[in-house]
Amino acid sequence: MVDYPTIIAQMDFWEALGEDQIRAVLQRAIQQLPSEQQDIVMSLDRSTGGGLVQDILNTNIFGIELDGVMHMGLYPLSSRHNHNCRPNAFWRYSKDNLAMEVVAIRDIEPGEEITHSYDILGRNYKDRQEALKGGWGFTCRCPLCSSSRKTIQQSDWRRDRIREIRRILETQDDLTGDLVDKLASEMLRVISEEQLEVQLVLYYEIIARAYMVVFDLGKARAYAKMAEDAWIRYGGLDHDNVEGMQQLWRDLDEIL
Repeated sequence: MVDYPTIIAQMDFWEALGEDQIRAVLQRAIQQLPSEQQDIVMSLDRSTGGGLVQDILNTNIFGIELDGVMHMGLYPLSSRHNHNCRPNAFWRYSKDNLAMEVVAIRDIEPGEEITHSYDILGRNYKDRQEALKGGWGFTCRCPLCSSSRKTIQQSDWRRDRIREIRRILETQDDLTGDLVDKLASEMLRVISEEQLEVQLVLYYEIIARAYMVVFDLGKARAYAKMAEDAWIRYGGLDHDNVEGMQQLWRDLDEIL
């Protein structure tokens, strides 16, 4: 599924205008839409209170980048998909045509609901509940958050362990090839168990740089290639880390 924005505004829109101006501008924006689009927008969920259109925007907007400046974009079709802390899809934004594309993280069975994460992936239970309540006004009751206390604790431990392994790989002075092998294997296993595969775009690069530190350049290049492939798969050719990947390859070439 590909969706396009019906309303776009700079992120500082709320601070740049007074309340009366905000209401007038939003009302004008809605009135300029075709009647069918107006009905779709006005039927979207609300959660924060205040003016009707402002509430709809606050609840449903996506953050998008235009010419290096962050904007908010209202994508009516994408906004209708529900949240899940272990989603089966995510949204890929194209700067070229402003499209928001649904990309499957894993196989989605016939009749299975398509879900994505409203919050940053990988948080523990407490942090993501606070973020979702504060940002979207609801208490998450997805399958993970509705699990037993033991299951949630085990999930939290794995997510905390991913962050701990990242810290070691990025900061520990006495890394060895054997230690990087062990930690990389554990990190990838835990990521799979937590169904956080989208975050491999980040963790493959971290592992590649750890292998650079111990001068195992064969494995460093292999993980750099996996990082690049993951970025293209999940972010498209114009993904957000094109410059970062170019720098990674330059850093590798300087060691050779």
